[in-house]
This record gives sequence, C-alpha cells and structure tokens, in this order.
Amino acid sequence: MRPSTRTSARTPTRGALPLAAALLLLLVAPSLACPESCACDLDRKGRHRVLCNTGDGKDPMPLPGPGDRAEVFEVGPPPDRPNYFTIGPIFGRHHRQLEELHIVHSNLPAIGLHSFHNLPNLQVLNLTHNNMSAVVEHNFSGLKALRDLFLSDNRIESVPSSAFHHLEDVRRISLARNRMRELSSRIFFKLAHLQDLDLSYNPLHELNTDVFRDVPELRVLRCRGCGVSAVNKTLFEVLPDLEVLDLGDNKLTAFTAEYLAPLKQLQELWLDGNQLAVLPSGVFRHNGQLQTLDVSRNQISKVEDEAFLDLVALRTLDLGYNRLERLHASVVAPRGESLRALVLAGNVMTTEELARLLRGVPHLTRLSLADMRLRSVPMGLLAPLRELRLLNVSGNMLTALHPSALHSLLKLDTVDASRNHLVGLDEQSLLRLDAVELVLLDGNHWSCDTCHLPPLLSRVARSAPTSPLRRLRCDAPRSLAGKPLANLELESLKWCSGGMGVGPDSPRSLLSADSQLGVIAAAAAVALLILAGAALLAVVAYSKHHADYYYTHEDKLGPEREAIFENMGAVIDDRASSKKAPKRVTIATIDELTKDPELHGLTNGA
Repeated sequence: MRPSTRTSARTPTRGALPLAAALLLLLVAPSLACPESCACDLDRKGRHRVLCNTGDGKDPMPLPGPGDRAEVFEVGPPPDRPNYFTIGPIFGRHHRQLEELHIVHSNLPAIGLHSFHNLPNLQVLNLTHNNMSAVVEHNFSGLKALRDLFLSDNRIESVPSSAFHHLEDVRRISLARNRMRELSSRIFFKLAHLQDLDLSYNPLHELNTDVFRDVPELRVLRCRGCGVSAVNKTLFEVLPDLEVLDLGDNKLTAFTAEYLAPLKQLQELWLDGNQLAVLPSGVFRHNGQLQTLDVSRNQISKVEDEAFLDLVALRTLDLGYNRLERLHASVVAPRGESLRALVLAGNVMTTEELARLLRGVPHLTRLSLADMRLRSVPMGLLAPLRELRLLNVSGNMLTALHPSALHSLLKLDTVDASRNHLVGLDEQSLLRLDAVELVLLDGNHWSCDTCHLPPLLSRVARSAPTSPLRRLRCDAPRSLAGKPLANLELESLKWCSGGMGVGPDSPRSLLSADSQLGVIAAAAAVALLILAGAALLAVVAYSKHHADYYYTHEDKLGPEREAIFENMGAVIDDRASSKKAPKRVTIATIDELTKDPELHGLTNGA
C-alpha cells in the first residue's frame, strides 16, 4: 500500500510542474516585454499600462511591443530631465488597442503626418507641455473615437479652420496657455458634440460670436486671462446650454442682466480678477440655477441689496479682496438657506458689521475672514454658524484665539490662523483646538520663552511627523529666531525676564500693535510724572535758596532799604521823566502800601 500511495502522490506533482511554469510565464510575460527604461502595470481601471518616466529620452521613442497588450501608454519625464522626441507614423497595427496616449514634457516640435492613423480606439490624447507651434488638419486623421484632446502649454500660434474636423465625437478640447491671438472663423467645424472648451491664457482679446456657432452643445467655456475687455451680447445667445463660464483674470468692467439672460442653465460663473465696481440689483435674475459665483479680486465697493435675490440655489459666494466696507445683511439673507461657503477675505469690515451679516447665513460650512485687519474674534461673532467646518482667519492681527469664540462650532475640523500676531497659546485655547483635525499656525510671532510656549511646545512634541505644527518656528528671542519648535526642549526656553530692553529680544517686540501703543502711553505718563516731580523739587529748592539768601544778608541791606523808602517819590519821578533811566529796586511792606492814599482811591477792576 505504501508504494502505490507514493506513486499516486508523485504523478499529479509531475503533471503540475509544466502547468505552473506556463501560468507563471503568462503572468510575467508583459513585464518581460516592456520597453527598456519603462515599466508595465495595471492602471486604476485595470487596463494594461506602459509607463516611461525616467527622462532624458531621445529618438527613437520607446514604444509598447506586440506582446505588451498596452491600452494606456504614458511618456512623462521628471521636470529636470525632459525628453527630446519627434512623433510621426510610429504606431503600428499592434497598437490598435490603445485607449489613452500621453506624451508630455518631451519637446515635441510638431505632429507628423498620419501619426495616429492606426489608433482607431484612442479616446484620450494628451500632448501638453511640448514645443508645438502649429496644428493642421491632417494631424488628427484616424482618431474617430477620440473624446479628450489636450494641447495646452505649447507654443501654438494659430489653428486653421476645420483643423479638428476628423474628431466628430470629441467632447473636450484644451488649448490653454498657448500663443493664439485670434480664432479662425470655422476652427470648430464639425465639432457639434463638443461640450468642454478651454482657451485660457491666450491673448485673444475678444470672443467672436461666429466662431462658436459650430459648438451649440458647449457646456463649459473657459477663457481666463485672455485680455477680454468686453463680451458681445450675442455670444451667449449661440451658447444657451452653458453650465460653466470662466472669464476670470480679464478686463471686464461691467456685466448686466441682459448679457447673462440666455444662460438659464448656468451653474458656475467665474468673474474674479476683473475690474467690476458695482453689482447692481437683479444682475443675476435670469440665472436661478447658479450654484457658484466668484467675483473676488475686483474693485467692487457696492453690492446692491437685491443683487443676489434670484439666486435660490447659490451655495458658494466669493466676494474676497474687493473694496467692501459694508455689506447689508439683506444681501445674503435671502440665500441663507442654500449658502454653504462664503469668502469675505481682503475686505475691511468691522466685527459689528460681520456679526449682522453672519446671522443671516446659519448653514455655512466654510467661511473665510482672512486679511481683514481683525484684531480679535469676539465671542458671539461665530455663534450662529453651528454647521461650520472650515474657518480661515489668516493674515489678520489676532493676538489670541479665545476658546469662547469657537465654543459653538462643534463640527469645526479646519482652522487657519496663520500669519497673525500670536506669540503663544494658553492651555485653554489649545484644549479647544485639540478637537480640530487641521490647525494652521504658520507665520506667527512665536515667543520661545517660558511664559508663552510650554503649552504649544507640548503639542508639537506629540504631533505626527507630517503635522503642520512641525513647521512652526521661533520669532523671538533673537538667539532662537528661525529655529523650529520641533527642535526645542522645554529646558532650552528662555526665561520671561531675559532680553529686557530695546530690540528684538525685548518683551515690547513680542507685543501686538495695540499692546505696544499701551506700553508707550504708560511709559510717557511715567516720564511726565518724573519730569513734573523734578520740576517741583527744583522750584522748592530755588525758593529755599532765595529765602536763605535774603535772611542771611538782611542786616547788610538796612541802610539802603531805608534810603529807598525815603526817596520813593524821586524814583517814581525819574521813571516818568525818562524811559532810559536806570532801574532801581523798591521794596514795600503790605502795611506801608495800605497807607498810600492813591491806592485807597482804586477799586477792584479799575
């Protein structure tokens, strides 16, 4: 029984060895067939990918072999090791299964004739960050299935009419950050299904309505930084289905309801970085679907009360970095139920004004009050915002973060208090911040002494290596300035009395502007008291000295004094006769003066 048992055990083992070897060979075959200096793996969608990212490549370009079964081919070197490739009809029939092709940062000078003729299944073509200066009609022949075309960050100066007519099913085209000064009249010929177009940062200066008649289904139009100073009213009449319009960083001075009237499906409007001065009432009355409105970095000094009245779906409003000093609560109150994110950063408004405004938006989850010259966050300012998750108070003049100001914000998970005047945080403030997931405190004036730092230093010591707390650095005293808090020990902190005097080490240099003014005023008051005391002592000393001198020499003045009293009339006559007569000293007692008949004739006020 034992021999037969051994034989039956060995038989399947011998048969399994060739099978296991074959399976192993199938598994490693794609990696063995990879081009030199490339790697083969599966992407997030489970497709076979060939990745060539080592850099310093030169022709011929490494290509997937017949056995690679590549569906995604990526050539993307590190920034400091660009490739220098050319591209022509290099893709063969064994590349027909390619769905995505990415060749970036490779200094491609142009697209050769019929370069992609054998790629009928290609859906994504990414040729960004190259040196192409022109695009012509034959560049895209054969790409009948292409959906996304990315040509941004090249040097393209012109694109002729019908250049993309082979791409009848394309949905997205990006030509951003090129050098095009105008758009050919039929540049988008046969692109009836195009939905997303990015022309940003080309010096176009205008958007010709006729150019866009070939793309009636366009949903997204971006022309950020195009130098546009005005928009033709008819432009949006041929693009009624726009959902996203980005005209930021241009030179627009006004936008009226008439311009935006056709855009009833608009959901995002980006007008930041223009020259708008006023948002009039009813300007968005035709855009009730709008969810995101960004008018930051303009010159807006007035938002009329009913400017946002019709924006019943508005969720994000950015008014940051304008010239607003007042914003009536009624401006945002109608949107209080829908509004979730509000940016007021960069405007100078009082905390009283802010308090009135924030009472009308109780459902905010994100609020930015950065760069508003705030000296404090009063206790009741944020109390209505019980849903708040992100608070940005960076770039202000805060000297403390009182836990009472954040008491009602139980859902808060991010606080940015960087670039303020904080020199330390007490234990109570840090206990409140311990419950916040992300706290940013960079750019404050941390005083690395035993008075201000121990509570914060203990948090830094317990923080994870990637925590933002590890970036904090000392601002004072001078001997520790610039040193990371993470490198400090409690024993290395300076005593609070150290560095007294003038200069960066002095406590005065650690104070806020208000505190410094208080110290200066107190010092001035003390100085005045000292000066007044010194003056009083000087007067007393002088009086005593004068009295001592008089009484010491009184016996020597007896005859002279009597002579003066005997010749009083003569002295008066002499003064009356000549102004140049020498002055003489006369002394009279109160009793003698009361005997003067002339004095008896005078009354008070005579």
